[in-house]
Amino acid sequence: MVNVMRLDLLNDVRAELGRKRHTLYYYRDRYATMLLRWVFGEHITISDVRQSPFRGLLEKPSLKAALSDSGNGILDLETVEASQM
Repeated sequence: MVNVMRLDLLNDVRAELGRKRHTLYYYRDRYATMLLRWVFGEHITISDVRQSPFRGLLEKPSLKAALSDSGNGILDLETVEASQM
């Protein structure tokens, strides 16, 4: 079975996005950083994440490396993303 987007839906998406190009940078487990930012905002304390249902995300390799570099208890997602690109 092949899923095909209807032409009217495609045109709606194009109209919403406009003519500009949109770049989405992706790396392995990027969803983890996106989810943490969405849930906690920009200033994320490691203790807040560890006490939340999202604590398992800290086991992702990209976040684990950031944890070892953060001596102040703050998870810097900008650094995580920069190191992955």
